[in-house]
Amino acid sequence: MSLGNYQEVRPWARSIKAKVASRAMPPWHVDQTIGIQQFKDNPALSDREIETIVKWVDAGAPQGNPADLPAPRKFAEAGAWQIGTPGILSLAAASGALDVTLDAGIERIRDRSLALTGYLLFLADRQLTPYEFQVATPREPERRGGHVALTHPAAVQICKALKARGVVPDFRPPNVIRLAPVALYTTWEEIWRTVRHLRQIVASGEHRQLDATPQVVA
Repeated sequence: MSLGNYQEVRPWARSIKAKVASRAMPPWHVDQTIGIQQFKDNPALSDREIETIVKWVDAGAPQGNPADLPAPRKFAEAGAWQIGTPGILSLAAASGALDVTLDAGIERIRDRSLALTGYLLFLADRQLTPYEFQVATPREPERRGGHVALTHPAAVQICKALKARGVVPDFRPPNVIRLAPVALYTTWEEIWRTVRHLRQIVASGEHRQLDATPQVVA
């Protein structure tokens, strides 16, 4: 996820505070209470930096003066991040996945993907609209990717409730629930069950018992 400006950071303020205060982020797996601490390129935050972040979140995560912003960082082109030749053992697993894809054929995979997302849209229109769900995904097949985006005012809690039921969605701020049926193995019944879960969660108010704070990976 991108955290390049205030608008992208603000929805995650409470999660950032929790992860920073516990020193889970930025990741630095060195015991900071013993031994050598002077490491090159150490990304760990100082106590003062952590205190600053915590106070900022506790104050409501206000936006500062845009005039004080530093110049945007410039990153290298994507090619600069390429790695060398992957290990042979790692490629063995990738080879098996490629065999399945080649056997199925990319055209057939795309056709099934559109059929699955189309079925999901069909069910959402008929079963979820009364519960404040709205479809944000283009309905035209040529404009639709491999997922369906639904919006709901309580998207964060609904995503957490889905995970508790064994369904893994993808939350996107501020109120988007992304569902991505996989053409190679998602079944029609699984899509039907997912829509039923969504309807039951909201109809019963199950999601209201859950925290509305987005998780770092939601």
